[in-house]
Amino acid sequence: MSNDPGIWGWTGDVGRLGFTVTFSLGRTPEDVLAQYGADPQQAEHLTRDGAWIMYPPNIGGAQLRVGMLGRWGFCFEEAGFEGFKTRTLSALSTDTETISFFTSPNKSSFIYLKDCEGIEAFEPGLPETLRGNAPCKFWTDVEKILDWAAQGGTPMLPSHAVLQAITKHIRGPLDRATLEGPLLTSFLPDADRAPMGAEFEQQAEAPVPQAGENLARDPGPPFPPTWDTGPVPVVTPQPVNRQPASYDPVYSRFSREAQAS
Repeated sequence: MSNDPGIWGWTGDVGRLGFTVTFSLGRTPEDVLAQYGADPQQAEHLTRDGAWIMYPPNIGGAQLRVGMLGRWGFCFEEAGFEGFKTRTLSALSTDTETISFFTSPNKSSFIYLKDCEGIEAFEPGLPETLRGNAPCKFWTDVEKILDWAAQGGTPMLPSHAVLQAITKHIRGPLDRATLEGPLLTSFLPDADRAPMGAEFEQQAEAPVPQAGENLARDPGPPFPPTWDTGPVPVVTPQPVNRQPASYDPVYSRFSREAQAS
């Protein structure tokens, strides 16, 4: 695995509007589309340019492009966040494990689930957002990658370090050639998209790190035994082309009782 951040140069143009990518162990591209709520029979193999012409992302729906990296089925969304919603992650991670990474110009979030239960979640570079039982594998890997890059004189963006940690776990990089080449592509209309998520009246306060505290070893209170990713909440539909503002996809997966405790 290369430590050269140049491998993630595509995030500056292919991903310039933000993106969400999910990886689900053992799921085929067709299966991944089905878990998103799309019809695999209606999907077509399209290049990135072809997908933009036929299905402009996040205009009246979500552009979903799926493929395989080793044993992992992935879905890439430009300017979208369908793969970071409660219903989608619950479906993708049923009886398997799923990684999801959402990033935009102002915010990035990572989550790792097994069988609908959250194992680890954080916003890269922000230790106070870390959730999970120690040891937090992905957080630790990301911090090591950032340290190595800094020591080598080539500081790396936290989002690039997350992608590199994911690459290490799934044993295959999501590169420019894959994203620009033909991938099975579908369009999920707004009517079929998952709701944004439950809005809670009360939310647990994130632990505030003290001087010298290493949250990678001691992330504070552990997850509750069951990380609530369902049932599907009823929420007000979101306007088209509007990125989530107050919605926190990490906190939305905790039950109301867990957040209030």
